[in-house]
Amino acid sequence: MPAMSLTSLMCFKIPFLVLFIFTHFFSRFAQSLSFSIRRFDPKHPRIHYEGDASASNGDILLNTNDRPYGVGRATYVKPLHLWDDCSLTHQADFTTHFSFTMDNVSESEGAGLAFFLAPFGNTAPLNSGGENLGLFDQYPSTTGSAKAKNQIVAVEFDTSPRQHVSINENSINPLVNASWDPNSQAGKAVDVWITYNSKTKNLSVFWTNSTSRGNSSLSCFIDLKEALPERVTIGFSASTRLKLERHCIHSWDFHSNLDSMKVSCSKKRRKKILALSVAVIFSILMLLVWIISLV
Repeated sequence: MPAMSLTSLMCFKIPFLVLFIFTHFFSRFAQSLSFSIRRFDPKHPRIHYEGDASASNGDILLNTNDRPYGVGRATYVKPLHLWDDCSLTHQADFTTHFSFTMDNVSESEGAGLAFFLAPFGNTAPLNSGGENLGLFDQYPSTTGSAKAKNQIVAVEFDTSPRQHVSINENSINPLVNASWDPNSQAGKAVDVWITYNSKTKNLSVFWTNSTSRGNSSLSCFIDLKEALPERVTIGFSASTRLKLERHCIHSWDFHSNLDSMKVSCSKKRRKKILALSVAVIFSILMLLVWIISLV
């Protein structure tokens, strides 16, 4: 009877073991990321809040108190598969749209917010308040390459000390920027669209609000495969200086794909899958034989 109980128990658990292994393995081959969020709740399973950030009245409130040089970040819990390691050329195209407002904008003591991409699991560094927007350490370690450590690409909406929209790589110093007036936008919803074309290496930003008569845009050439690792964190980061600024995210859509993968990549993946499948099935059969021998 004890042997039969053990056999029954193992036979019951094996299917779940197989399911876990295959789920874990195949999840690494997910090619696209797509979501649309219209309301953010405190227990939203897809959003990770860090620092001063929290969900409030259906929005993401990135800065919630008057602590000087505060930092708040909100990121999507799953990684974005940005490029594929079995190909030197194939990368993801993506587009994202979000709506935000800024209140209590200070020309001299504000900071701003940013949409960013960073290595998956990236967290706010020390001393990253103020103009560093929760992305860069104001006093980075002198050992190693600061550029390699940062590995961040961001679209920033700065309120102080430089009032501009910019695209940044690994630094608070912009690759390109365009002026904007955050004071005229204060309390008004700003809609932002960001797109990346992996073939042309073009990162474009477009923004507008419901009361403005004109639209604004910005773009630059950047190879995200050179700038970032294969899987990245995406999200928002904001900071303050001596005075409180409120930065709220109202909605967020994101869509990416790696659907242009070539047959060569597919063959390599099929070989990996086949090899793992054979190994798993063989291990299960050997385990079953051993269990049966105990009966």
